[in-house]
Amino acid sequence: MEKKVLPDASAVSRGINDPKISFVTELREVPNFTFIPIDAELSNLACKFAAENKLRGCDAIYVAVSCMFKSKLITLDEEQKERASNVIEALTPMEELEL
Repeated sequence: MEKKVLPDASAVSRGINDPKISFVTELREVPNFTFIPIDAELSNLACKFAAENKLRGCDAIYVAVSCMFKSKLITLDEEQKERASNVIEALTPMEELEL
């Protein structure tokens, strides 16, 4: 089974408008989720992408994770998509569904 990458649990918390994200512990037990630590390697790669492509910090992390996993970045953020496309394949959800 393909693993899903979830680099930021805060997005989940914002989405449900609840700062209590105790469910993250349970998410770590789900076999098709991978939590990615922001270590020196990921941080350095994200910094490089941010500087070279004028990406915001968090956007650069998403691009770096996608690059490390050799995966596409699916996003609704047009600026992120445009700037990330210099590094990786970045698509909207609709573009991905059309493939």
